[in-house]
Amino acid sequence: MAPVDDDYHAQHVHDDPGFVRALRTTRVRQARHLIQLVRQVAPGATRLLDFGCGRGWFLDVARQAGFSDVAGADVSRIALEGLRARGMEALAIDPEHPDKIAIEQLTFRPQVLTLLDVLEHLSPERARHMLSSLAATLTADLQLVVVKVPVSSGLLYRISTALARLGIPGPLEQLYQVGSNPPHLCYFSQTSLRRVIEDADLDAIGWVRDRDFEPGGLVGRARVFASAPVAVAQGIGFAVAGAVRVLRMEDALIVIAAPRTRQAEVKGARPS
Repeated sequence: MAPVDDDYHAQHVHDDPGFVRALRTTRVRQARHLIQLVRQVAPGATRLLDFGCGRGWFLDVARQAGFSDVAGADVSRIALEGLRARGMEALAIDPEHPDKIAIEQLTFRPQVLTLLDVLEHLSPERARHMLSSLAATLTADLQLVVVKVPVSSGLLYRISTALARLGIPGPLEQLYQVGSNPPHLCYFSQTSLRRVIEDADLDAIGWVRDRDFEPGGLVGRARVFASAPVAVAQGIGFAVAGAVRVLRMEDALIVIAAPRTRQAEVKGARPS
């Protein structure tokens, strides 16, 4: 196997325009919804840090929605260069010490912290420690924390697990990002995610589930459909999306949480 590039944005999957286009469509849709929810709970917040920001799609939406100060943090040099080219502040994350981020380098203090598709790249214990450390570092100004993770109860995860038991490991390996860097080390349940949140002295004030793909774009996200005719693959995508809706087996879970010291400020403002 060829060595995996340390910068995940330089890995082969990110050269696939179909994958990137499908991923961007989903992430922008999710970002718009999440920003609406944040506005419901913290309407006056204007300063946001996206930890594990990737290509910065979430930050683009936040700026468009009126957040005056936005910054991203990531392990990828390519990701950080992209943010700076668009006039955003960017912080480098040391993959060996992700909890020791140089917040003092920012020109503002974040009121909203987001970690979207981040914690699954860490062991459960390390994820708990990192979130606790970040929340403690930002505690003076922090109003909300938004965390999004993949869940083991999702339909795609269940199907992939069943296929792996039948000797077809490919879909499950893709979910865990086997062969790429960084891989997924764990999947969550609502119970385990709540435990991580509470260990960081945060209280969940709202939960959102999301299918984490677009019906017509599943073909771009799943290698298993790569050789199928486009019409067939898209039909499968719409069928899977319908099954997710009926069975309520979404593959992503989002929690909106607040520091316990700020519970009085957000009481009665739970996102709907």
